[in-house]
Amino acid sequence: MLSPLAFLLTGVLLGALPVSLLWLRARWLQRNPVSASEPVNAARWSCRLPDHFAESVIVLDGEGVLRFATPSLYKLLGVETPALLGRNMLDFVHPQEHGEIIEVLQWLDGDAECEENVTLDTLGVRSRLYSEQRLSTRAGWCWFGWSYTRLPAGDGADAAIIGVGRDISARRRVEQELRQVESILAAVGDPVSFVDTDYIYRYVNAVYERVFGKPRSMIVGHHVADMLGEGVFSARVKPQLDRCFDGEIVSYDAWFELQPGAQSFMSVTYRPCRENAGRVIGAAVIGRDNSALRRARDQTGLALGKFRILFEHFPLGILVVDAAGFITEANPVAHRLLDSAFGRYQGRHIEESYWRLVDANQQPFPIEHSATVRAFRERRVVTDEVVGCPRSDGSVLWLNATAAPLPGSDQGVVVVLEDISMRIAAEAAQRALVAMRESERRFRIMADGVPLILWVADQQGRLEFVNGVFRQFFGLGSQASEQLRDLWPQLLHREDLPAFQQRLAESAQPPCAFEMACRVRRGDGAWRWMQVSAAPHHSSTGEVLGLVGAMQDINARRRAEAQVRKSRDQLRARAEQLARLTLQLTLSEQQERLRISRLLHDHLQQDMVAVKFQLAKLASNPRVAGEDGLAQAKALIDQAIATGRTLNADLNPPLLHQGSFGNALAWLAQGFGERHGLEVCMQVEHDVWFEREELRILLFESVRELLLNVVKHAETRDALLVLDVEHNEQVLVRVEDSGRGFTPDSGATDQNMGLGLVAIRERITLLGGTLAVHSGEGVAGTSIVLRVPLSEGSKNKTAGNQFVVSGAGTHGQQPVLERRRTIRIVLVDDHVMVRQALASLINDEPDMRVVGEASDGFEAIEMVNRKQPDVVVMDVSMPELNGAEATRVIRARWSQVRVIGLSVQEDQSWVEEMLDAGAEYALSKADVSEALLDCLREIA
Repeated sequence: MLSPLAFLLTGVLLGALPVSLLWLRARWLQRNPVSASEPVNAARWSCRLPDHFAESVIVLDGEGVLRFATPSLYKLLGVETPALLGRNMLDFVHPQEHGEIIEVLQWLDGDAECEENVTLDTLGVRSRLYSEQRLSTRAGWCWFGWSYTRLPAGDGADAAIIGVGRDISARRRVEQELRQVESILAAVGDPVSFVDTDYIYRYVNAVYERVFGKPRSMIVGHHVADMLGEGVFSARVKPQLDRCFDGEIVSYDAWFELQPGAQSFMSVTYRPCRENAGRVIGAAVIGRDNSALRRARDQTGLALGKFRILFEHFPLGILVVDAAGFITEANPVAHRLLDSAFGRYQGRHIEESYWRLVDANQQPFPIEHSATVRAFRERRVVTDEVVGCPRSDGSVLWLNATAAPLPGSDQGVVVVLEDISMRIAAEAAQRALVAMRESERRFRIMADGVPLILWVADQQGRLEFVNGVFRQFFGLGSQASEQLRDLWPQLLHREDLPAFQQRLAESAQPPCAFEMACRVRRGDGAWRWMQVSAAPHHSSTGEVLGLVGAMQDINARRRAEAQVRKSRDQLRARAEQLARLTLQLTLSEQQERLRISRLLHDHLQQDMVAVKFQLAKLASNPRVAGEDGLAQAKALIDQAIATGRTLNADLNPPLLHQGSFGNALAWLAQGFGERHGLEVCMQVEHDVWFEREELRILLFESVRELLLNVVKHAETRDALLVLDVEHNEQVLVRVEDSGRGFTPDSGATDQNMGLGLVAIRERITLLGGTLAVHSGEGVAGTSIVLRVPLSEGSKNKTAGNQFVVSGAGTHGQQPVLERRRTIRIVLVDDHVMVRQALASLINDEPDMRVVGEASDGFEAIEMVNRKQPDVVVMDVSMPELNGAEATRVIRARWSQVRVIGLSVQEDQSWVEEMLDAGAEYALSKADVSEALLDCLREIA
């Protein structure tokens, strides 16, 4: 009984269809008929039944008590007949099946129709109820299958149940195994079925149901033609099944319409199934839906066909390299490209030295660096590699190569080649064109940026290009090149045009450069002198293309040349003037010597002679002279000493070398009052100490000469002398009088004026100064202003003191000098309006002056370094460097400079910060006016 199951399991393990479960089930359901035709009556045939009937037969009453049993049951149960009859059937049935026996007894009591004519032929067939129970036998619990039929009551007997039973333990074991096999078949992914030799489905698995889209009940028991159609069955399936029934394993592929409108390509295998005797009883059918695979193959074939067409007609070259690195296939384009450069190439290895390649610079390109070799070795895609293949005619075939490895670790590569020779040539031409345009653009930029008038003309001298300066100078605007060709007659002076055109023609044959000066009409109509320079320019082959010229405006140069000639004349005149000045200086020197000689003769010598006479008189007659003679002699000596002092002071004033220049001028003004009766009012706005001695002496002597001119020519007894420093750059001295005045050019060189104004101007000019005269019509008196530059060494000594001469003295009087200390202040604030307000407040005070301003701490430090002030008024909150940090730096570098801090902050923490940094005071801007002035005077 187990051989069919073993065969089935072996088939599953081998991938074949299992034996149909229906065949096994049918084998066990077969019944051997009993040859009897008489009605069933226990009383009449009980003695004959054991001889004719193989199954166990029992008769049960309504209580389940055994009333009859065949000998086979006695043997099976191991109980004698007397002991068996009269016992209840439940005593022998497994407790779990008691319920089924009870159902049988209930069925007897029901309304079911009883069989009137029960024969042995129909006893097991026409049963109304079938039930399976386990009975307690000698071998243990055995499964029995019972077919029950009800017998009607009659002849004084009650109704009873006849049961025909058979030992089904072996079948149950097989069915259990079949259920296990069915579960295995249910897990199979392919449709599986069993068809008997009558072409009837006896078994299908769940996959088969899904493939047909029908439940198992609609397939099992039906003919194959019903499922597939009569035409398909007769033409395609039946011949193959017949071969299988003949014992052959059959496999084939075909399209089937398993569901309406859905075609499936199935791979079918028929395996014959045999019984124990070896007779074929059916076919195990295994199918596999390969529709997707078949469609993929069809698509692959179509794609391969398309690929072949594409391969043959693709506009790019395609090479196929096998796994060993040899070229095995090439399309026509690749053949044409490579054959033109390398000749016979197919079958060659991609790493041979046969391949000669160059890079973009025409240098040898190693074959191992090529895209094909790298893709072959590294198994990666290499794209857009540009290489050159030198040809035998000297030209180069330029290729863009892309190589990709074929799928799989040991496959070859596919190489796509694109002929880019024309593109390379076009790119080279484009680069040359771009370079030419860039060169032209740079030339135009250069030409427009050069401050020269540039032009380019052809061989006939007609203009082809002009730069922006040319257009701007001649007022041409944006005229096209065609309008410039015959422009020379409109630009050149008619007297210079013939010579210019002749030079243009001469420079072409043979080529030579030329230069000439000519007149041209500027855009505004003015004629200008131009220096024209032109030279031929050549092509790369040496051919003369035309002329390149430049024009330079030499109008200014010609004026400069005229100015040079004029300056030469002026220099000659100045030399003559200096000669005259030298003569005048010599004459003045002689006059000064004469004055000193007269002073010595008329005063000092006479006084000494008188002293000598007086001493001689005392020596000859001491008694007569007495004390009066001695007194007279002493007075004469004192007068001589005074005369000597006066002469020494006139020759070399001591204050001129020892004190400030203001004190020297005050001494000079006092002397003019004493000696000449000229009342000089002197104002010293800003005093100065001169570092340069020659400047100090020249300015002093010039003032002396100007005051002397007032005494001699102004016909007035008062004058004004002012000393000031302008912008800390130059010294100003002004001499004014209210006299009769004069015309500046009338008597400036008169001999009676000493050096004269001309001499003073010349000497002042030599030192970089100026002299200005205001006199004559509309001006009362004369005002002469001298200005000389202040040397660097004197700059730090100009500011800080102011002297005012309140009046010029007369004989025996000294000038009254009032000296007031000026407080020099630097303002530091980042707000301009605040600085302006503070400057206005401070500058209104006569003893204060703002000498510098700054907007942040860094500027404040620089301003203090330059101005050296007495006090710095410092704002606290400023950008870059705040007031506290700037104060700390200033106090560390210049301890003599005081600092006053200002702020609008209500928080008083800034006060301590400023005081710690070195400030003397910290004031609020809200009440700064009076407090600031008081603090400035206190700390200055």
